[in-house]
Amino acid sequence: MSPLDPPLPEPEFDVVLRGYDRDQVTDFIARGTRALSTRHAAVDTAERLRGTEFDIRLRGFDRGQVADYVDALLDRLPRGTSTPTGPTAAEPLPRPEFDLVLRGFDRGQVAEAVQRALHTLSCPDEATITAARLRSLKFDVVLRGLDRTQVADHLDLLADRLDGVESHTNS
Repeated sequence: MSPLDPPLPEPEFDVVLRGYDRDQVTDFIARGTRALSTRHAAVDTAERLRGTEFDIRLRGFDRGQVADYVDALLDRLPRGTSTPTGPTAAEPLPRPEFDLVLRGFDRGQVAEAVQRALHTLSCPDEATITAARLRSLKFDVVLRGLDRTQVADHLDLLADRLDGVESHTNS
């Protein structure tokens, strides 16, 4: 954030059907604001914030409004030295948005797998999952779970990125 950047306005989000979890968004913004207010914001805090995903709730904050605000907040945070320089840095990963369906993958299991993959991509030296392991994961099918096709597509994308990181670190 440069001294010329105007301060971020107080967030005002509409409450809509199928929006982001209000408590998670509020907590995220509080952590991001604290990171901005410290003169030397911790880079690892900024990197952790960049990997945050929000659950979708029946009534939550408007996803588009939250995404715009989050992007503005993240643009002001410092970038760390742990940002990958290999093939994964070419383009940012899209923020996953999975539909909630009657019978889908367990949300907690999927969230843990995605978080582990994102951690491995941002810190290859601290790998917590390999591309092969990510591809072989099996998730429980539960009532009110995540859309299986969307999850499989996103995990394929993450596994491809992990392949790139693994080949880059092995060479």
